[in-house]
Amino acid sequence: GSAQAEGDAKAAADARRQAREDLVAAIEVARRLGLGRERGVLLRNLAYVWHVYENQPTKALHFYAESVEVLRGVPGAEEFPGVLFNAARTQLDTGRYDEALASLDELLALEGIDADLRWRALGQRAYVLWRQGSLEKAAAAYAVAVGATPDAASRRWFKVQAAELHMARHDHDRAARLLEDVLAEEPGNTAALVQRAHLRGLRGDEAGARADMAAAEARADTPTARLLLAFQRIRLLRGRGHVVEALKHARETLEV
Repeated sequence: GSAQAEGDAKAAADARRQAREDLVAAIEVARRLGLGRERGVLLRNLAYVWHVYENQPTKALHFYAESVEVLRGVPGAEEFPGVLFNAARTQLDTGRYDEALASLDELLALEGIDADLRWRALGQRAYVLWRQGSLEKAAAAYAVAVGATPDAASRRWFKVQAAELHMARHDHDRAARLLEDVLAEEPGNTAALVQRAHLRGLRGDEAGARADMAAAEARADTPTARLLLAFQRIRLLRGRGHVVEALKHARETLEV
């Protein structure tokens, strides 16, 4: 019942609070003992707790900044690139685009970073530039990210994002080429189908747009896929100026 749910929620909150207090105590011990790397890692963990479990990214930023500062001074700290990446994501979440770019640029300038982290940072950098409003720089950054990404699924995702960006730049031909590339590799890629529906709608091909949305809906065969598709549809409607219809679809999605 509700009393049990309230009790469970309180127990979970108490456990999270205790975890934060334990981390703070451990950080102080590491500081007193002069254990720089250990302190930096603990600060990173505390930042993660605030961001992911408490949904307080602004508070998390404080601890990410401390972690970056500490680990920057520890030669060869293998955790440093990952902390920069997580700090950049948190800065992005809080609208600090200049800071996010600075973190990503510092990360990408490091020597010997993990290849997987490198291409993810390149994609994140392109997205930050887009959110910042630097569309031309973002377009160039997405091209770099696509070229540097060995993972086929992630490369397709970057192409879909780049296609959406090019639609915002009114470069419909370039967007179309990227989406066709993705659908040639994976005909059932729902994100690409939704974006092609958007593009076809912009070009006045309403029948083609409806066909692509129907194909995307037919392939959304899990609750998670259907939810993602619903949010993609909301973004599509809003992007085409159909705000009332987007709100109606959002309410229907939340009621499911």
